[in-house]
Amino acid sequence: MNPSAVTPVCLTVSSGLRRRSQRFLYSIRPAAAGQRQQRHDRTTPQHHQRPSTAAPHLNGVNSTVPSRVGGPQREMSSAPELTHQRIKGRSRFYKTVTIREIVADKAGDEASAAAAVGDKSPRWEILLDSRVLKTPGRRPLQFDSPELAMAVAAEWDAQDTSKGIEPAVMPLMALASTALDQVASDREKTVATCLKYLPTDTVCFLSPDPDPVIARRQRQLWSPLRDWTEEALGIPVATTTEIHRTPQHPPEALARARDLLESLDEWGLAAVQSATMECKSLVIALALLFRKTTVEKAFDAARLEEEYNVERWGMIEGGHDMDRANTTLTLTAASTLIWLRSASLRPPSP
Repeated sequence: MNPSAVTPVCLTVSSGLRRRSQRFLYSIRPAAAGQRQQRHDRTTPQHHQRPSTAAPHLNGVNSTVPSRVGGPQREMSSAPELTHQRIKGRSRFYKTVTIREIVADKAGDEASAAAAVGDKSPRWEILLDSRVLKTPGRRPLQFDSPELAMAVAAEWDAQDTSKGIEPAVMPLMALASTALDQVASDREKTVATCLKYLPTDTVCFLSPDPDPVIARRQRQLWSPLRDWTEEALGIPVATTTEIHRTPQHPPEALARARDLLESLDEWGLAAVQSATMECKSLVIALALLFRKTTVEKAFDAARLEEEYNVERWGMIEGGHDMDRANTTLTLTAASTLIWLRSASLRPPSP
C-alpha cells in the first residue's frame, strides 16, 4: 500500500441527535504521518471531577475543504496547532466531519500514546474538515473502536450552524475528554471520587416512611442491585433507615471497591465516575458498567425518591423535568461509551 494513499470507505451512521442518516468518510491510512443542577435533597462530595467541557484542540492543516460530506480528502500537510479557545456559541467553523483509522507503526509514537506505549492496535481519530480533533488538554483524541469514533463524530456533525456550537449536547465528547485529560493523568483522584459515594450510597438508605409504595419500590429496584454487588463483585453493602446515620459497611467493602475501580482503564473509570456522580450511587454505576442493569432501570433506581415525590406533590417545570433530562443524558452517554468500546467488560470473580 502506498504510504501516501488515502483509501475512502463510506459508512452511513444514524445519529440520535438528527433524524436523517449522516454519512461519514472512513479513511484508512498508515500511521506515518450541563452540568446539571444539584438535587437539593442530597449532598455531593467536594473537589470532584466534572466531565470536561472545555474547548477541544485541532491540528491546523493546509487542505482544501471537501465539497460534500463523504467526499475524498486530499493528503494533508502539517501546520501549527490552533490556539486554545472556547467554542461555546461559536458559529460552526467546519463543513464536514470524518473519521479515519491510524495504525501505529512503531512503539511509543503518538498513535499508541493514548492507550499504552508499544500498543500497535488500530485506532481511529476524528477530522473536522481536514483538522485532527484533540482533547482540551491537547492530547490525541483517539478511539479503539470505529463505532465510538463515529458516535462522537455524530455529535460534532449535529451541531447547528445557525445556533452555534453547544458542548452541552456532546456528552460522549465530554466523557472522552475526561477519560484522556483527567482520568489518565490522575487515576487515584478519580478512584477516590467514586469511593466517596459508597458510604452514603443511594441504594443503602431505606425509607423509614411506613408508606408501602416507596418501600415496595425500594425492594424491587434497590435490593437486586445490592445483592448483585455482593454476589458478583464481592462488595458487601449495609443499609440503614436512619437519615443521619451512615450504613456500617463491612471493612472489606471499601478495599474491594477500590481494587475493582483500579482495575478499570481510563474509559471505564470515566464512565463510572460520571454515572456515580449523577446517581449518587457507586452501586448503580457499577451495575450499569457491567451491564447488570439498563439505562432505564438505572434512571428509576437513581430517581426513586424524587419520582415518588413528584407523584405525590406534582412536577415543577424547569426543575424536575430538567433533572430527568440531565439524568437520562448522563446515564445514556456512560452506557453508550461502554457498549461501543471494542473491549467487553465482565464482572471480576468476587
